[in-house]
Amino acid sequence: MLENVLNGLIVALAPFNLFVSALGVALGIIVGAIPGLGPSMAISILVPVTFVMAPESGMLMLLGVFCGAVYGGSITAILLRVPGTSANIVTAWDGHAMARQGYPNKALAYAVVASFVGGMLSALALLLFSPLLATLTLRFGPPEYVALAIWGLGIIASLESASLLKGVISALLGLLVGTIGLDPQTGFSRFTFGNVNLFTGISSVPVLIGIFCIPELVALARAGTPLRRVEREQDPILLRWSEFKAAFPTMLRGGIIGVIIGALPAAGGTIAGFIAYDDAKRRSRHPEKFGTGIPEGICAPESANNGASASSLIPLITLGIPGSAAAVPFLGALTIHGLQPGPLLFENTPKLIYGFLAGGLIIQVFMLLLGQFGAPWFAGVARTSPAVLIPVITVFATVGAYALGSNLFDVALMIIAGVLGTLMRHYKFSAGAFVLALILGPLVESNIARSLAISYGSWSILFTRPIPLVIYALTLLMIVLPNLQQRRRTRAENKASA
Repeated sequence: MLENVLNGLIVALAPFNLFVSALGVALGIIVGAIPGLGPSMAISILVPVTFVMAPESGMLMLLGVFCGAVYGGSITAILLRVPGTSANIVTAWDGHAMARQGYPNKALAYAVVASFVGGMLSALALLLFSPLLATLTLRFGPPEYVALAIWGLGIIASLESASLLKGVISALLGLLVGTIGLDPQTGFSRFTFGNVNLFTGISSVPVLIGIFCIPELVALARAGTPLRRVEREQDPILLRWSEFKAAFPTMLRGGIIGVIIGALPAAGGTIAGFIAYDDAKRRSRHPEKFGTGIPEGICAPESANNGASASSLIPLITLGIPGSAAAVPFLGALTIHGLQPGPLLFENTPKLIYGFLAGGLIIQVFMLLLGQFGAPWFAGVARTSPAVLIPVITVFATVGAYALGSNLFDVALMIIAGVLGTLMRHYKFSAGAFVLALILGPLVESNIARSLAISYGSWSILFTRPIPLVIYALTLLMIVLPNLQQRRRTRAENKASA
């Protein structure tokens, strides 16, 4: 094992492999910062390019794009409150709030360091613990995914503690929209009104762009001033040691959550980000400050979604099962080079596979360097006039929505979602809860259908297996605990006032 890792490091440190790794990270950051494009599209486009490279070089470039794009989505999330990918939704809450206070450099610094910590944990897990995490993956079937998705929906109860009713209404609306399309069991058409574009359901990408991007454009147009109204000359690019030390436990917990969630097929960084944010909020001594621009609100989701990046490749490499949408193009790249994912990949081509796995560690270093030194350029967006910013964002958002399926219907869907998002912001409903429910709703429905098919129609399969029972217990605790904490705080305040 140690010999294979050392040989892999030698392969990853080859000059050309270092170059393509850095190039992949740079391309990924650019693509991730454009709302709607994301890593899946960038990797798919670059797969044919890797055919002219050695297999390890091509795979390292694709991994660089993947990891860079996940971090790149946080740039627009922080500066414009427009998540580049769905995994960066939660980052926008505290990241944008910190940027509006005049600290865009600081917010970006927290994001890139948290991304580095989560990414390193993910790369280490991919390198050292792939077989162990693959065993965990095999224990997850349809009933376990139903429980995991319900856990994700239960997070709304703690995230929307300020207005639980509006959070629940937003989530129910997201679940309703998620039912549009063909029934996964019967194939019956639901709420499509004869429009063939709706048969496959509502895509989350144009909805994500519209519901977050268009309301922010409206707010920028109404304000008429740049985001960064207060110039702070002492806004450092690097984190101080005291700042890193205080935030590191949150980064570490978020990264571990991301690694575990990312190793589960179809779970992904979006769920990991929400769970890590909720975990950080419950552990905090000042949960009421979340959403106002505190470092923990940036570090938790960013370490989690980057922790889920490389670990989502574990099911692909060890079992031949793509762990996320971005892992599917990786399967195509391996096939192009004549490689068959699975346990034999480690035995037949140890030098190649360990070179790829060890390269994941080096890619995280490139991401840290590029993200750190690029922060002043990224933060320049905060000083850009809305007259320039609004048209540029509009073009990128439209391209991102159209590029998904080369269909103008997705652009129209983005506009409709934008109108809905503007109304939700005005009346203080939760766009985050809506999008989370839209993403998790179909996951719940499809896995319930598979569970019933396995059990020949018996619902007991959802409540008799040990892993779902543990997850349901954690979900119940997560819903009840914030209410108990709120009652304790109220009693303490009443005693203090008395």
